[in-house]
Amino acid sequence: MVTLKMKHPYLLGLMGIVLLWEARGVAQEPKPQKAAPVVVPSTSTLPVTLPCSFWRGIPAIEAHIQGEQGEEFFVLATGFNGFAIHPDAVVKHHLITKPEKTRVALLDRSIEAETTTLKSLHFGATHLDNVTANITDVNRLISHNITPNQQAPTGWIGTPILSKYQVTVDSANRTVTLEDPKSPLPKSSETYILPFTLKEGRILLKVEVEGAKPFTAVLDTGTVGILIPTSVGATLRTTDQKLISIRAASGKRGQVIQNRVPKLQVGEVELRSVGVIYISPDAPPEFDRNMAVLGMNFLRYFKVTINYAKMRLALTPITAAEQPKEP
Repeated sequence: MVTLKMKHPYLLGLMGIVLLWEARGVAQEPKPQKAAPVVVPSTSTLPVTLPCSFWRGIPAIEAHIQGEQGEEFFVLATGFNGFAIHPDAVVKHHLITKPEKTRVALLDRSIEAETTTLKSLHFGATHLDNVTANITDVNRLISHNITPNQQAPTGWIGTPILSKYQVTVDSANRTVTLEDPKSPLPKSSETYILPFTLKEGRILLKVEVEGAKPFTAVLDTGTVGILIPTSVGATLRTTDQKLISIRAASGKRGQVIQNRVPKLQVGEVELRSVGVIYISPDAPPEFDRNMAVLGMNFLRYFKVTINYAKMRLALTPITAAEQPKEP
């Protein structure tokens, strides 16, 4: 078992957690069309290793849209079961907006928007053809604190694309590697292989917190913090807690509680002194008290390999010096 001491329990803030509820309440009619499945062409070169940057603590890679000059950068979000492109990129690349809409899920949110098709999307030497994209400014949905002079992602890459590969996020070397899903998982003696399940394209892991019943959490590279169920948070000591105000789409306000978990365990991986948040017990019904997310505050301690086909997660610990810096 690996045991890691988290030096910065609230490192990277609460982006992607505190504002999860601000875009809820999307209308359910009319029923949107499903996006066409993503297919990796036989001419696509694999494996490919790409430079990785961290936008506000979230891994991001560069890509070429339709083979054009100039690179755009996209964040990787395993908790997002779609592929989104910013409206400005649609104009920039002269993409055609389609009348039909698609609906995708970003953690507890439903996003419905018009779509477009990218004739090709190149990640280094590998590429995808005829990719359906949801035209959505996801950046604004998760944070209202992006300033005009701050570069924002062109889009968000979720499971429709990520699931076609074996994906490795190597924070130590600042790279992302895309491989054939039949590729072997890492075999290092320090690597821990964890099974996971999939629900609506999102990775679910069993999590244990000392003194509470085990719960299931979404593994999300597109979220920074760690969210635990309210019932689990109620078992924690309150010596390090802090209240933070949040707002639901209905306009109602509530609070999340920031606290520290003495020990958090996922399979054989154990972290100590972990910074978490959870919904206050007296928050309005709009706030999902049962939701749980493992974001980059968990994953940043590892070289992470995800294989959707095998439903396995490989975690190899990295040193504190190799971990991504605060944004």
